[in-house]
Amino acid sequence: MIDPVLPPGKTIEQQAEPLEPPVSSCRVLVDKRRILFLSISQIDEFSDPMGEREKQPFRNRKEMKDLPFDGKGAIGDTNAMVAAACDSDVSRYVVVEFTVGESLDEDTARRREKIDRFAKEYTEAVKKAVSCSA
Repeated sequence: MIDPVLPPGKTIEQQAEPLEPPVSSCRVLVDKRRILFLSISQIDEFSDPMGEREKQPFRNRKEMKDLPFDGKGAIGDTNAMVAAACDSDVSRYVVVEFTVGESLDEDTARRREKIDRFAKEYTEAVKKAVSCSA
């Protein structure tokens, strides 16, 4: 699943916190360089990735299209944020945010495609991991 955002390298290291509410995070290093940082939040109030409050970390923010679940997403040149309906025992929404390095792909359009694919696949996996019913 991580393939779209994983550059070639000799060693991969994961520094992760347990997937527990309300927030957990993970760093992935390739050859001791951080290539991915992501956080997962389980919340009750919707946080709109395209909203004014969330615009700061993005460069060239655009709305994500064709999400395979109920929610909204935004993508930038090096990051994404997805807020998906969850309705679990813990929260009503799950929010996945992550940042990758520009070294993932020098071609910005290709890098954004990889980010988009990873964001959708990873959010689906998170929803299953935290037992979302929505």
